[in-house]
Amino acid sequence: MIRANLLGDPRAENDGAMLEASFLETPDYRTLIEAPNDRCVVVGRRGTGKSALVYMLKKHYRSAPKKKVVSLSPDEDQMIGLRSSTKYFGTEFKKLRAGSRIIWKYALLMEAVNVAIGHHKAQKDQNYVHLKQKNAEWMRSRNGVAERVRKTLKDNVEPDSSEEEAIADLASGLHIRDVEDGLGRLLDLTGEEVFILIDKLDEGYEPDDTGVAIIDGILQAAIDINSQVDKVHATVFIRDNIHRTLIYKDPDFSRNIEGQTLRLHWDEAALFNLVSARIKSAMNYEQESSVKIWNRVTAKDLSGQAGFRYVLRLTLYRPRDLLILLNEAFYTARKSDRSQIINEDIEATAKYISNNRFEDLKKEYEAIVPGISLFLSRFKNGSPETILTDLKPLIRKVLTSEHGDVAIQQQLAFFDNEVDVIKSLYSIGFLGISDRETGHFVFCHDGRQPDTEFEGSTKVLVHPCYWIALNLTKNSLDPEDAEEIYDEYDIEISSDNPSRRSQKIGQLESQLRDIDEGMTGLAEFSEWCYKALSVIYAGALSGFEKSENGLIENESEIVAINLRKTDAWKKLSRDFDTRDVVFRIVNKRSVDKESYDRVRSRLGDRYGKLGFIVCRDDDSELRKGRDLDFVREIYNSDHKVIVKVTAKWIITNLHKLRNPQKHNEPDRLLGNIVKRYLNMYL
Repeated sequence: MIRANLLGDPRAENDGAMLEASFLETPDYRTLIEAPNDRCVVVGRRGTGKSALVYMLKKHYRSAPKKKVVSLSPDEDQMIGLRSSTKYFGTEFKKLRAGSRIIWKYALLMEAVNVAIGHHKAQKDQNYVHLKQKNAEWMRSRNGVAERVRKTLKDNVEPDSSEEEAIADLASGLHIRDVEDGLGRLLDLTGEEVFILIDKLDEGYEPDDTGVAIIDGILQAAIDINSQVDKVHATVFIRDNIHRTLIYKDPDFSRNIEGQTLRLHWDEAALFNLVSARIKSAMNYEQESSVKIWNRVTAKDLSGQAGFRYVLRLTLYRPRDLLILLNEAFYTARKSDRSQIINEDIEATAKYISNNRFEDLKKEYEAIVPGISLFLSRFKNGSPETILTDLKPLIRKVLTSEHGDVAIQQQLAFFDNEVDVIKSLYSIGFLGISDRETGHFVFCHDGRQPDTEFEGSTKVLVHPCYWIALNLTKNSLDPEDAEEIYDEYDIEISSDNPSRRSQKIGQLESQLRDIDEGMTGLAEFSEWCYKALSVIYAGALSGFEKSENGLIENESEIVAINLRKTDAWKKLSRDFDTRDVVFRIVNKRSVDKESYDRVRSRLGDRYGKLGFIVCRDDDSELRKGRDLDFVREIYNSDHKVIVKVTAKWIITNLHKLRNPQKHNEPDRLLGNIVKRYLNMYL
């Protein structure tokens, strides 16, 4: 009887028995074994077998005489904590990288010293006592290498030193050259070699200057050690997305790192042999060809390499997703009491996986981007590949439609245009963008916006894992298509990265600081108010218009329709007959009596008895002898209420909206300020 997880768990790090029994010695593995210093930076996308390589390399070195292994896999919390320690090197990428390179070179040297110092011949070295003392200091913390790096920085950098001094003094203060020479002599004396394997650097990684500089420093340190200490070999395993960010941010990448890179690659033949080896190990089959082994567990059209090729086209041509698909298919066959998988098992499994991934995407991101499902549904029954010109109308239909949900309407208001939405769909891994130079479709899952410029002819591609769920015109990949897709396979939310909301709010805040007061900045301030108010009150007000009515120096006007959908605006409609709303825009700090009178003259009829003045004052409180007197006079004579709000108050409203769950905050703040006017001022 076929059991679930027949081929082992491709994501389980401790599934060592299956891995050892069925490991495929690829050319990449042989390269790392035979020439470890030739390619010390191993790059692979998720699911390409980096962790399996690390596991098998450790096993190989530990079983060999005269070889010591250091395995470094920093924990997420420690890598996050390490970020704050880079403060000594400032914020400039070049300085961050330089400081990181020094401290990580010391870290790798000391980790090598720690495994070499225990050899019985080590005591014969003249520097043994010194190295042993340094090692004791280094190993004081047992919480991992990242924690040791953090504490070493804290102990060896003067807090009040300049960035340049911190970098210059660090290497000399740690006596790195002495440690390097001492380690070299020690290994010559003992005849041992040390292999350092560094993995899981994506834990706690962020694609900003600090995060990239830390990783860059580790790579540079590994390269330095490989070239400077004969019997120490450091190999770093990183994900493809980190590697691509390094290419973008490090101006010296091509000179220092590119030639040291080994990119993991799987073709059809290698994947077929891998799967056959797993089946053979799980079923205890005798030595047979890969085709014969495959045929023993498949039937009908799945038999032979053609059948395997069909299965492979439903994956991204990587070990992990292929094994997951086959495991689920075997489980489906088992439920039908069959010992062989058939087309229906594969198709049902592929649909199940695709639907689950699509639903997970919607669930995870709906909390961050309310209404995301509205955009995703527009792709159903279409083509997986399109160009920007053809995609825009689909997006526009959602942007221009009205929705009863205030949170969704607010989110739509945060998008400037259709391209803004497409960039967001890229940042969550749903859409890939074609790279002009290589033609590859690049997918991103860490919240970053694409670096490329968008044109009408820009090609975009729905991620293949959603093709079946969306019932697209194509539901499987050709080998050529798979080669052109660069992504990280799994969908992950990077909640620490700035969301599109935060970016938009930051832009509005920054724009306000650059707008002059008075007539010269009136048009810009009026446009700023228009954008900000339409975002804050999206779903509550609609039909925002910049009115030309009664324009005078330093002033303009914005009007909108009260939809009466939120508690505050319902109450204002009921208490003040405010069916439409008028905002008088005054681009100066002080508001004179004439401005209040102009608002008073506009009230009545559809505007009811409530209006607003938006100004540049720092304080929204009313002042006695000025605003307070004007407001009271108008209220006492006409029973009309004019509320002064400031640009600063609007910014406060925007800040409340950083979290989509707080979409009701502007409603609450509005209710509070009107209540304060009635109870306190009037």
